[in-house]
Amino acid sequence: MKKLILFLPILLTYCTTQEGKINKFSDNTLVTISDLQDRRQVDSLSLFLENENPLYRKEACLAFASVQDSLAATALGKVLKQDEDEQVRTAAAFALGQTLCKQSEIALTESLSTEKSSGVLRETLEALGKVLSKENTT
Repeated sequence: MKKLILFLPILLTYCTTQEGKINKFSDNTLVTISDLQDRRQVDSLSLFLENENPLYRKEACLAFASVQDSLAATALGKVLKQDEDEQVRTAAAFALGQTLCKQSEIALTESLSTEKSSGVLRETLEALGKVLSKENTT
């Protein structure tokens, strides 16, 4: 009986539905962003940085983190400075930290004086550390 009492909460946890959790790839736009990321199509991917949907902007930033193209640093810097969504700015800071170029360093440094969100600042500082440490090793 004691085993049943211990097992019941675990069973109920796994039997509940997970509402609100949607398969990311059931959204055609997210599939498109992933496809552009795989094909490293920076120009097409850049269009999503200005999309009205913050999820698409965030995913585009994360795609740029994977692509690591220095040509995207200026656009990512603009997102970091101007986007209203904190998660999008955090993703932009992360992507700039993966890009490792002079423009990334400039964008990250400039955002330190204006950013109010502690989460974005944390990611910005971490990204800046990556960019600066890469610069010192080359």
